[in-house]
Amino acid sequence: MQHLLSKEAEIADFLAAGGSHAAVDTEFQRDRSFYPRLSLVQIHLGGEPAILDLLAVRRPLSLLRWLGDPAVEKVMHAPG
Repeated sequence: MQHLLSKEAEIADFLAAGGSHAAVDTEFQRDRSFYPRLSLVQIHLGGEPAILDLLAVRRPLSLLRWLGDPAVEKVMHAPG
């Protein structure tokens, strides 16, 4: 089952329950902005897929900490 996460607490819980390997894909909103805006992150972690709606989350601090965590190996597709 795929999860749609649109709250910081949901994202934090999903990432905390994950494993040591993850696949990550990003999507950017390019209209109505001079610079692309990160809008969606797809993560497959611990056997569970999730979509993180970053347009709904103002400060995804748990995601930023998780991305910087060297204990989790991440395979990323087109990260930016």
